[in-house]
Amino acid sequence: MSLPNKASVSFLKSFDINLAPSEGGELSLLGSPSAKKIKLQKMEFSKNAGSGAFFGSAHHKMLQYLDYNCDDIKAQRDALIERGILSPEEGKVLHIEKLLSFLKSPLAEMIKKAPCLYREEPFVISVSAKELSPALPEEETLCVQGIIDCYFHKDEKTIVLVDYKTDRYDDPSEIAVKYQKQLYYYEKALKTKFKDKIIEKYLYLLHKNDIIYVEE
Repeated sequence: MSLPNKASVSFLKSFDINLAPSEGGELSLLGSPSAKKIKLQKMEFSKNAGSGAFFGSAHHKMLQYLDYNCDDIKAQRDALIERGILSPEEGKVLHIEKLLSFLKSPLAEMIKKAPCLYREEPFVISVSAKELSPALPEEETLCVQGIIDCYFHKDEKTIVLVDYKTDRYDDPSEIAVKYQKQLYYYEKALKTKFKDKIIEKYLYLLHKNDIIYVEE
């Protein structure tokens, strides 16, 4: 199997990686690999307010700008609509109670205490093609880029990585398994920058407000 000059999002997602390039193509790099870059197509979110992608995009945007010291989610939502960050349609699909539950969760409490908080942080890392799939050439190296929802310094030794998911599910372990590979690459990116740090990985599942600690 040969590698394309340009890899589409669907190509990389076939290897269970959920990646998207940054807005405008500008990257604040966590790692700067020397290998040739693979340009990803822009991930297109449906503008249909009834779609799952629209729902997920709206909640990710709200979480990106969430003020952890204000529990008036409606006021925060209205302010973001006023600023043009959220559209009125996005504001309508937000689950205020779920967002408030997140704000009162132990994970949000950790975030409040963090000395440094990073949200929607782009990265690019060098990945062996063989690591993506045994079918790819062993000698090839890919540069993979993506965006981390959130990470913060828990203490001097530990970085906490948080990924938000809006998937529906019966058993939260289903989601942990589904996104384990994605979180592996996010962790790999953070280790490129924070070589001496421990990386803790969490999924926050808004569907039932579950917090999942993802082990190795």
